[in-house]
Amino acid sequence: MTSTRLVAPDFAKIISQLTLIDERFAPIRSLTDEGHFSLVFLAEDQHNGNKVVLKIMHPNHMPAVPQDDDYRWKCFQREVEILENIPGSCHVVQKVANRSVFLSSDEDGRDWEFHYYGIEVALGSVSDRLANDSWSERERLLAFREMCEAVQYIHNPLC
Repeated sequence: MTSTRLVAPDFAKIISQLTLIDERFAPIRSLTDEGHFSLVFLAEDQHNGNKVVLKIMHPNHMPAVPQDDDYRWKCFQREVEILENIPGSCHVVQKVANRSVFLSSDEDGRDWEFHYYGIEVALGSVSDRLANDSWSERERLLAFREMCEAVQYIHNPLC
């Protein structure tokens, strides 16, 4: 008896080949490798021309039925809730698109459901900014303080 094992498609490739997501976002390039909770894409918002980041829940991590381990799905939902509760903070990227769903097919014709939301683009990584050799010790400490303020705001937005 031979077992047939389904191989998951290259979801980043499927998304990269789309012209528009929800008639609004044009994917530019993937910012992550496969294997993370989510796929992260740089995209252009066709409504205003701004670059945005789309965080797309990896279809392999979606619970198939309510009894499945849905830890990753709950984390994804929690991220959206946090962003919804901290509008206007200068220390935290802002949500630019509500959680939504789009459908796409792989090369075998299988349909896949992709849940996503959009956020502002944050330039550079935190570690790169702090390791910048051209910054003085004072500039690094100020940047670190701003990051701490952002974390504090996320955990207690009423401060």
